[in-house]
Amino acid sequence: MTKGAQYGHIIKHLETSHLDALPVPLIDDATSESFNRKVTQILALRDDSYRLTLEAEERFTKAFGPIKVKDWGENGFAVKASNAFFSGRMRLDAAVHNPGVAAIKRHLAKQGKGLTKLKDAGFDIWVPGRYKRIPAEDGVIYRDSADLLEVSPDLAKRFADCAFGDEFNGRVRSGWILIPCSGQVYGIIGTATLATDALDDQVVSNHVVRVAPQKRGLRVGYVLTALAHPIFGRPVIKALAFGSSVPELNPDDLADFELVRLDPEEEEAIAELAESSAKARADADLLERDIAVEASSHVDDFLHKAT
Repeated sequence: MTKGAQYGHIIKHLETSHLDALPVPLIDDATSESFNRKVTQILALRDDSYRLTLEAEERFTKAFGPIKVKDWGENGFAVKASNAFFSGRMRLDAAVHNPGVAAIKRHLAKQGKGLTKLKDAGFDIWVPGRYKRIPAEDGVIYRDSADLLEVSPDLAKRFADCAFGDEFNGRVRSGWILIPCSGQVYGIIGTATLATDALDDQVVSNHVVRVAPQKRGLRVGYVLTALAHPIFGRPVIKALAFGSSVPELNPDDLADFELVRLDPEEEEAIAELAESSAKARADADLLERDIAVEASSHVDDFLHKAT
C-alpha cells in the first residue's frame, strides 16, 4: 500500500499525508505489548552490536597508537618504476601505491608483532563464478552486496535455485567473512562483514568475496576487525581496487593482504568483541524477521474477517 501511494515517474515521492491515510488493523493490548517488548529488544541488540564493534575497533587502535596521514596523494605522487612494473600485479592502477596507504602499512609493521598474509592465516578466499538469474516468486532469497550492510534491507529479489557459481550454491555459512568486491571506492567496496545465521539458505551475490576460516587459523573476529577497521584496514583494502568505471577487487589480491599481529591475548580479546557484535546483530535480524511474520499473520486474519 505504501508503494502504491507513491507518485512520480523517475524519482518517487511519498508524503506524510499518504502515511496518515494508510489503514492499520487494531490489535488487543496483550499483542501490542508483545510487539513493543520485541521491538525494544531488537533496538537494544542493535545498540549492543554497534557498541561492541566500536570497542573492538578502539582496542585495535590503542594497540598500535594513533596515526596522522599527511599525504593521501591528492596532488599526485611518484613511485619507482620497479615497484610499478615488477610488483606482481597485472594492472597499473595507481591507488595501490597511494602514499597514505603506504604510511599506514609502515605504521602497522613498526608497531605490530609481525605480519601474516590472509591466505596463510587459515582462510580460503574465492568469489563464485557467473550464473543465470531467473526470477521466481517461490525462489530463494537473493542478497546483493549492499543488502549485507543495511539494517533490515528490503529483500525483494528471488531467483530459481541453481548452482549460483560455486560448490556451496551461492550460500554462505555463519562465521565467514564477506567482502563486497565491486562498486565505487567511496562506497561499500572492500567493507568486510561477518556472515551469521540470519543468512542461512539465502544466496549471496557473486560480487562478494568469501573468506572462509579453516581449522587452526587466526580467530575470525580478529581478522574481521583488522580488515574492516576504518583507519588501519578498510583504506588499505580499497587501495587494491582496479578499474575506473566500476572498480573491482581481485580475490588473489585480498589473499595477499597482510594482517598485522598482536599478542595472542590481545587478539583474543578483540576477536571476542567482534564476534559478540555479530551475534547481537544476528539475534536482532532473526527476531525482526519473526515479528514481521507474526505481523503478516495478524493482517491476514484481519483481511479474512473483513471479507
